Amino acid sequence: PTTDITLTVGGSLGLNSGSGSGSRIGSREGYLGAGTITVTAGQGIQIASGSAIRTAGSAALSTAGTTSTVNIVLGGAVEAGNGNIATAGSLSGVSNSGTLRVTGGTLSVNSAGFTQTGLVELAGGATLRRGESFTNTGLIAGAGTIDVGSGTLTNQGTVAPGGLGQTGVLTGAGHLALGTLSTLAIDLASGAHDSVAVIQSATVGGGLNVGTLGGFVPSSGQSFDVVAATGALSGEFAAPVLPVGLNGAIVLNPNRYRLTNSGATCPANTLCWDGGAGADTSWTNPANWNSPGNNQVPGATGFTSVSARIDLVAGTNVMLSSGQYSIPSITTGANNNLSIDSGAGLTLTGACSAKNMAGALTLNGGTFEAKGHGRT
Repeated sequence: PTTDITLTVGGSLGLNSGSGSGSRIGSREGYLGAGTITVTAGQGIQIASGSAIRTAGSAALSTAGTTSTVNIVLGGAVEAGNGNIATAGSLSGVSNSGTLRVTGGTLSVNSAGFTQTGLVELAGGATLRRGESFTNTGLIAGAGTIDVGSGTLTNQGTVAPGGLGQTGVLTGAGHLALGTLSTLAIDLASGAHDSVAVIQSATVGGGLNVGTLGGFVPSSGQSFDVVAATGALSGEFAAPVLPVGLNGAIVLNPNRYRLTNSGATCPANTLCWDGGAGADTSWTNPANWNSPGNNQVPGATGFTSVSARIDLVAGTNVMLSSGQYSIPSITTGANNNLSIDSGAGLTLTGACSAKNMAGALTLNGGTFEAKGHGRT
Protein backbone atom coordinates (compact mmCIF):
# COMPACT_ATOMS: atom_id res chain seq x y z
CA PRO A 1 0.00 0.00 0.00
CA THR A 2 1.03 3.60 -0.48
CA THR A 3 1.95 5.27 2.78
CA ASP A 4 2.20 8.99 3.48
CA ILE A 5 5.03 9.56 5.93
CA THR A 6 7.36 12.25 7.11
CA LEU A 7 10.93 11.21 7.90
CA THR A 8 13.28 13.72 9.51
CA VAL A 9 16.98 12.90 9.38
CA GLY A 10 19.14 14.64 11.96
CA GLY A 11 22.25 12.70 10.99
CA SER A 12 23.30 11.11 7.72
CA LEU A 13 20.94 8.59 6.16
CA GLY A 14 22.69 5.93 4.12
CA LEU A 15 20.82 3.32 2.10
CA ASN A 16 23.15 0.41 1.43
CA SER A 17 22.33 -2.85 -0.27
CA GLY A 18 22.40 -5.95 1.85
CA SER A 19 20.98 -9.33 1.09
CA GLY A 20 18.23 -9.66 -1.48
CA SER A 21 17.32 -6.61 -3.53
CA GLY A 22 18.94 -3.97 -1.34
CA SER A 23 17.54 -1.29 0.93
CA ARG A 24 14.56 0.77 -0.13
CA ILE A 25 12.32 3.53 1.02
CA GLY A 26 9.49 2.47 -1.17
CA SER A 27 9.29 -0.97 -2.77
CA ARG A 28 6.72 -3.30 -4.22
CA GLU A 29 5.32 -3.56 -0.71
CA GLY A 30 5.17 0.15 0.06
CA TYR A 31 5.97 3.52 -1.44
CA LEU A 32 6.71 6.89 0.03
CA GLY A 33 3.45 8.56 -0.93
CA ALA A 34 2.79 12.25 -0.35
CA GLY A 35 5.18 12.36 2.59
CA THR A 36 8.55 14.05 2.91
CA ILE A 37 12.08 12.96 3.71
CA THR A 38 13.66 15.95 5.42
CA VAL A 39 17.40 16.21 5.97
CA THR A 40 18.65 18.76 8.48
CA ALA A 41 21.52 21.14 7.84
CA GLY A 42 24.92 19.61 7.26
CA GLN A 43 23.58 16.10 6.73
CA GLY A 44 22.85 14.06 3.64
CA ILE A 45 21.22 11.10 1.99
CA GLN A 46 23.37 8.63 0.08
CA ILE A 47 21.64 6.06 -2.08
CA ALA A 48 24.22 3.34 -2.65
CA SER A 49 24.43 0.53 -5.17
CA GLY A 50 21.41 -1.77 -5.04
CA SER A 51 19.33 0.73 -3.06
CA ALA A 52 16.49 2.96 -4.12
CA ILE A 53 14.06 5.65 -3.07
CA ARG A 54 10.80 5.24 -4.92
CA THR A 55 8.03 7.79 -4.58
CA ALA A 56 4.43 8.07 -5.55
CA GLY A 57 2.20 11.12 -5.66
CA SER A 58 3.83 14.38 -4.58
CA ALA A 59 6.51 13.01 -2.29
CA ALA A 60 9.64 15.05 -1.71
CA LEU A 61 13.22 14.88 -0.61
CA SER A 62 13.74 18.21 1.13
CA THR A 63 16.07 20.01 3.50
CA ALA A 64 15.82 22.13 6.59
CA GLY A 65 19.17 23.76 5.88
CA THR A 66 21.44 24.85 3.07
CA THR A 67 24.34 22.43 3.47
CA SER A 68 22.62 19.10 2.97
CA THR A 69 23.18 16.79 0.01
CA VAL A 70 21.51 14.00 -1.92
CA ASN A 71 24.05 11.65 -3.46
CA ILE A 72 22.88 8.91 -5.82
CA VAL A 73 25.88 6.69 -6.45
CA LEU A 74 26.48 4.12 -9.16
CA GLY A 75 23.89 1.37 -8.88
CA GLY A 76 21.56 3.43 -6.68
CA ALA A 77 18.30 4.93 -7.89
CA VAL A 78 15.63 7.52 -7.26
CA GLU A 79 12.41 6.70 -9.08
CA ALA A 80 9.69 9.32 -8.88
CA GLY A 81 6.50 10.67 -10.32
CA ASN A 82 5.32 14.15 -9.32
CA GLY A 83 7.64 15.32 -6.58
CA ASN A 84 10.59 17.45 -5.60
CA ILE A 85 14.17 17.13 -4.52
CA ALA A 86 14.57 20.08 -2.12
CA THR A 87 11.42 22.10 -1.60
CA ALA A 88 11.84 23.31 1.98
CA GLY A 89 15.23 24.95 2.20
CA SER A 90 17.88 24.66 -0.47
CA LEU A 91 20.17 21.70 -0.94
CA SER A 92 23.83 22.47 -1.39
CA GLY A 93 23.99 19.78 -4.03
CA VAL A 94 22.38 16.85 -5.79
CA SER A 95 24.77 14.36 -7.37
CA ASN A 96 23.63 11.53 -9.64
CA SER A 97 26.08 8.89 -10.75
CA GLY A 98 23.38 6.21 -10.48
CA THR A 99 19.85 6.43 -11.89
CA LEU A 100 17.36 9.27 -11.66
CA ARG A 101 14.16 7.97 -13.21
CA VAL A 102 11.04 10.11 -13.72
CA THR A 103 8.05 7.87 -14.40
CA GLY A 104 5.43 10.57 -14.79
CA GLY A 105 4.50 14.12 -13.90
CA THR A 106 7.27 16.56 -12.94
CA LEU A 107 10.26 15.99 -10.69
CA SER A 108 11.88 19.28 -9.67
CA VAL A 109 15.53 19.41 -8.61
CA ASN A 110 15.98 22.61 -6.62
CA SER A 111 19.53 22.75 -5.30
CA ALA A 112 22.55 25.01 -5.46
CA GLY A 113 24.38 22.42 -7.56
CA PHE A 114 23.41 19.50 -9.75
CA THR A 115 26.04 17.02 -10.91
CA GLN A 116 24.76 14.61 -13.55
CA THR A 117 27.17 11.82 -14.48
CA GLY A 118 24.73 8.90 -14.29
CA LEU A 119 21.49 7.98 -16.04
CA VAL A 120 18.48 10.28 -16.26
CA GLU A 121 15.56 8.34 -17.69
CA LEU A 122 12.30 10.04 -18.62
CA ALA A 123 9.05 8.27 -19.40
CA GLY A 124 6.80 9.73 -22.06
CA GLY A 125 5.10 12.85 -20.70
CA ALA A 126 7.41 13.06 -17.68
CA THR A 127 9.50 16.16 -16.88
CA LEU A 128 12.75 16.69 -15.01
CA ARG A 129 12.71 20.35 -14.01
CA ARG A 130 16.02 21.90 -13.05
CA GLY A 131 15.03 25.49 -13.85
CA GLU A 132 18.61 26.54 -14.62
CA SER A 133 21.66 25.47 -16.58
CA PHE A 134 23.48 22.22 -15.93
CA THR A 135 25.94 19.94 -17.73
CA ASN A 136 25.30 16.29 -18.50
CA THR A 137 28.32 13.99 -18.72
CA GLY A 138 26.25 10.84 -18.29
CA LEU A 139 23.25 9.56 -20.25
CA ILE A 140 19.91 11.30 -20.71
CA ALA A 141 17.37 8.97 -22.31
CA GLY A 142 13.65 8.80 -22.89
CA ALA A 143 10.68 10.60 -24.37
CA GLY A 144 9.97 13.23 -21.70
CA THR A 145 11.15 16.79 -21.09
CA ILE A 146 14.27 18.34 -19.58
CA ASP A 147 13.28 21.80 -18.33
CA VAL A 148 16.12 24.25 -17.66
CA GLY A 149 13.97 27.36 -17.86
CA SER A 150 15.89 30.09 -19.69
CA GLY A 151 19.16 28.27 -19.02
CA THR A 152 21.18 25.84 -21.15
CA LEU A 153 21.51 22.09 -21.03
CA THR A 154 25.11 21.48 -22.05
CA ASN A 155 25.69 17.91 -23.13
CA GLN A 156 29.16 16.42 -22.85
CA GLY A 157 27.78 12.91 -22.46
CA THR A 158 25.09 11.05 -24.41
CA VAL A 159 21.57 12.11 -25.28
CA ALA A 160 19.36 9.29 -26.54
CA PRO A 161 15.81 10.38 -27.45
CA GLY A 162 13.35 7.59 -26.78
CA GLY A 163 16.06 5.57 -25.08
CA LEU A 164 18.77 3.39 -26.56
CA GLY A 165 17.23 1.09 -29.14
CA GLN A 166 13.84 2.83 -28.98
CA THR A 167 12.38 5.77 -30.89
CA GLY A 168 10.86 8.87 -29.31
CA VAL A 169 10.96 12.63 -28.96
CA LEU A 170 13.00 14.19 -26.15
CA THR A 171 12.01 17.79 -25.46
CA GLY A 172 14.39 20.44 -24.19
CA ALA A 173 12.60 23.36 -22.50
CA GLY A 174 15.38 25.94 -22.66
CA HIS A 175 18.57 26.11 -24.72
CA LEU A 176 20.63 23.10 -25.82
CA ALA A 177 24.37 22.97 -26.49
CA LEU A 178 25.83 19.71 -27.79
CA GLY A 179 29.49 20.12 -26.84
CA THR A 180 32.68 18.72 -28.29
CA LEU A 181 32.43 15.56 -26.13
CA SER A 182 28.72 15.10 -26.81
CA THR A 183 27.09 12.14 -28.52
CA LEU A 184 23.59 12.35 -29.94
CA ALA A 185 22.28 8.78 -30.41
CA ILE A 186 19.51 8.55 -33.02
CA ASP A 187 17.49 5.51 -34.07
CA LEU A 188 15.55 5.33 -37.34
CA ALA A 189 12.72 2.87 -37.83
CA SER A 190 9.84 2.27 -40.19
CA GLY A 191 7.29 5.00 -39.53
CA ALA A 192 9.19 6.53 -36.58
CA HIS A 193 12.53 8.07 -35.67
CA ASP A 194 14.23 9.79 -32.76
CA SER A 195 14.37 13.55 -32.46
CA VAL A 196 15.19 16.33 -30.01
CA ALA A 197 12.72 19.23 -29.88
CA VAL A 198 14.26 22.38 -28.37
CA ILE A 199 11.96 25.17 -27.21
CA GLN A 200 14.65 27.85 -27.54
CA SER A 201 18.02 27.80 -29.38
CA ALA A 202 20.30 24.86 -30.09
CA THR A 203 23.92 24.38 -31.09
CA VAL A 204 24.93 21.02 -32.49
CA GLY A 205 28.40 19.53 -32.21
CA GLY A 206 30.38 16.52 -31.11
CA GLY A 207 29.31 13.11 -32.36
CA LEU A 208 26.15 11.97 -34.11
CA ASN A 209 25.53 8.21 -34.07
CA VAL A 210 22.63 7.08 -36.25
CA GLY A 211 21.40 3.51 -36.41
CA THR A 212 18.37 1.68 -37.78
CA LEU A 213 15.95 -0.65 -35.99
CA GLY A 214 14.22 -3.78 -37.20
CA GLY A 215 16.08 -3.96 -40.49
CA PHE A 216 14.74 -0.59 -41.61
CA VAL A 217 16.26 0.78 -44.82
CA PRO A 218 15.54 4.45 -45.65
CA SER A 219 14.07 4.98 -49.10
CA SER A 220 15.80 7.17 -51.65
CA GLY A 221 15.28 10.85 -50.87
CA GLN A 222 13.69 10.15 -47.46
CA SER A 223 14.46 12.78 -44.81
CA PHE A 224 14.52 12.71 -41.02
CA ASP A 225 14.55 15.86 -38.87
CA VAL A 226 16.51 14.80 -35.78
CA VAL A 227 16.95 18.19 -34.06
CA ALA A 228 14.32 20.92 -34.15
CA ALA A 229 14.68 24.36 -32.58
CA THR A 230 12.10 27.08 -32.12
CA GLY A 231 14.97 29.57 -31.86
CA ALA A 232 18.30 29.73 -33.66
CA LEU A 233 20.05 26.54 -34.75
CA SER A 234 23.72 26.37 -35.72
CA GLY A 235 26.84 24.20 -35.62
CA GLU A 236 27.94 20.92 -37.15
CA PHE A 237 28.69 17.42 -35.96
CA ALA A 238 32.41 16.74 -36.03
CA ALA A 239 32.20 12.97 -36.27
CA PRO A 240 28.85 11.75 -37.66
CA VAL A 241 28.37 7.99 -37.92
CA LEU A 242 25.59 7.53 -40.47
CA PRO A 243 24.07 4.68 -42.48
CA VAL A 244 25.45 4.55 -46.02
CA GLY A 245 23.87 7.22 -48.23
CA LEU A 246 22.65 9.51 -45.43
CA ASN A 247 23.93 13.05 -45.07
CA GLY A 248 23.12 15.82 -42.60
CA ALA A 249 22.75 19.60 -42.71
CA ILE A 250 20.88 22.45 -41.05
CA VAL A 251 17.82 23.67 -42.93
CA LEU A 252 15.83 26.75 -42.00
CA ASN A 253 12.25 27.97 -41.62
CA PRO A 254 11.55 25.95 -39.57
CA ASN A 255 14.99 25.32 -38.10
CA ARG A 256 15.96 21.64 -38.31
CA TYR A 257 19.01 19.42 -38.45
CA ARG A 258 17.96 17.10 -41.24
CA LEU A 259 19.23 13.77 -42.46
CA THR A 260 18.47 12.88 -46.07
CA ASN A 261 19.10 9.60 -47.84
CA SER A 262 20.62 11.10 -50.98
CA GLY A 263 22.45 7.88 -51.76
CA ALA A 264 25.79 9.69 -51.98
CA THR A 265 28.62 10.89 -49.80
CA CYS A 266 30.72 14.00 -50.04
CA PRO A 267 33.44 12.97 -52.54
CA ALA A 268 37.12 13.83 -52.51
CA ASN A 269 38.15 17.26 -53.77
CA THR A 270 34.67 18.58 -53.03
CA LEU A 271 33.22 20.86 -50.37
CA CYS A 272 29.66 19.97 -49.32
CA TRP A 273 27.08 22.25 -47.74
CA ASP A 274 26.04 21.50 -44.13
CA GLY A 275 24.59 24.89 -43.15
CA GLY A 276 26.63 25.09 -39.95
CA ALA A 277 26.30 28.87 -39.73
CA GLY A 278 22.56 28.54 -39.16
CA ALA A 279 20.61 31.63 -40.20
CA ASP A 280 23.59 32.92 -42.19
CA THR A 281 23.22 30.99 -45.43
CA SER A 282 26.09 32.81 -47.15
CA TRP A 283 28.27 30.94 -49.62
CA THR A 284 31.18 32.92 -48.16
CA ASN A 285 30.82 31.65 -44.57
CA PRO A 286 33.27 28.75 -44.04
CA ALA A 287 31.07 27.30 -41.28
CA ASN A 288 28.51 26.34 -43.94
CA TRP A 289 30.87 23.96 -45.73
CA ASN A 290 31.83 20.64 -44.24
CA SER A 291 35.34 19.46 -44.89
CA PRO A 292 36.11 17.35 -41.80
CA GLY A 293 38.41 19.36 -39.55
CA ASN A 294 38.86 22.12 -42.12
CA ASN A 295 35.94 24.37 -43.10
CA GLN A 296 36.72 26.27 -46.29
CA VAL A 297 34.83 28.16 -48.99
CA PRO A 298 34.66 26.73 -52.53
CA GLY A 299 36.43 29.11 -54.89
CA ALA A 300 38.28 30.98 -52.16
CA THR A 301 42.04 31.41 -52.39
CA GLY A 302 43.62 27.98 -52.44
CA PHE A 303 40.28 26.26 -53.10
CA THR A 304 39.58 27.10 -56.76
CA SER A 305 40.17 23.50 -57.81
CA VAL A 306 37.52 21.97 -55.55
CA SER A 307 33.90 21.50 -56.60
CA ALA A 308 30.79 22.27 -54.54
CA ARG A 309 27.74 20.18 -53.66
CA ILE A 310 24.57 21.54 -52.07
CA ASP A 311 22.38 18.58 -53.02
CA LEU A 312 23.04 16.07 -50.23
CA VAL A 313 20.29 17.26 -47.86
CA ALA A 314 16.85 18.38 -48.99
CA GLY A 315 15.75 21.96 -48.36
CA THR A 316 19.02 23.89 -48.35
CA ASN A 317 19.14 27.39 -49.83
CA VAL A 318 22.45 29.16 -50.51
CA MET A 319 23.04 32.87 -51.07
CA LEU A 320 26.12 34.28 -52.83
CA SER A 321 25.99 37.99 -52.02
CA SER A 322 29.52 39.22 -52.70
CA GLY A 323 32.76 38.27 -54.39
CA GLN A 324 33.72 36.48 -57.58
CA TYR A 325 34.31 32.72 -57.31
CA SER A 326 35.55 30.10 -59.77
CA ILE A 327 35.20 26.35 -59.22
CA PRO A 328 35.22 23.31 -61.52
CA SER A 329 31.56 22.35 -60.97
CA ILE A 330 28.53 22.53 -58.70
CA THR A 331 25.82 19.96 -57.99
CA THR A 332 22.37 21.02 -56.77
CA GLY A 333 19.21 18.99 -56.18
CA ALA A 334 15.57 19.69 -56.94
CA ASN A 335 15.05 20.94 -53.37
CA ASN A 336 18.32 22.90 -53.15
CA ASN A 337 18.56 26.43 -54.49
CA LEU A 338 21.29 28.97 -55.25
CA SER A 339 20.81 32.76 -55.45
CA ILE A 340 23.47 35.21 -56.67
CA ASP A 341 23.12 38.89 -55.77
CA SER A 342 24.31 41.99 -57.59
CA GLY A 343 28.09 42.36 -57.52
CA ALA A 344 28.64 38.64 -56.94
CA GLY A 345 29.48 35.99 -59.48
CA LEU A 346 30.14 32.28 -59.89
CA THR A 347 32.12 30.77 -62.77
CA LEU A 348 32.29 27.06 -63.48
CA THR A 349 35.49 26.08 -65.27
CA GLY A 350 35.05 22.35 -65.84
CA ALA A 351 33.68 20.60 -68.90
CA CYS A 352 29.91 20.03 -68.66
CA SER A 353 30.29 21.77 -65.32
CA ALA A 354 26.64 22.71 -64.80
CA LYS A 355 24.93 19.55 -65.99
CA ASN A 356 24.16 18.48 -62.41
CA MET A 357 22.25 21.63 -61.47
CA ALA A 358 18.73 20.37 -60.80
CA GLY A 359 17.85 23.10 -58.29
CA ALA A 360 16.69 26.65 -58.93
CA LEU A 361 19.29 29.29 -59.87
CA THR A 362 18.17 32.85 -59.14
CA LEU A 363 20.20 35.81 -60.41
CA ASN A 364 19.40 38.92 -58.39
CA GLY A 365 21.71 41.07 -60.51
CA GLY A 366 24.61 38.65 -60.07
CA THR A 367 26.41 36.66 -62.75
CA PHE A 368 26.75 32.97 -63.51
CA GLU A 369 28.94 31.47 -66.23
CA ALA A 370 29.58 27.86 -67.19
CA LYS A 371 32.62 27.81 -69.49
CA GLY A 372 32.16 24.14 -70.40
CA HIS A 373 29.00 22.66 -71.91
CA GLY A 374 26.01 22.95 -69.65
CA ARG A 375 23.79 25.53 -68.05
CA THR A 376 24.61 29.25 -68.50
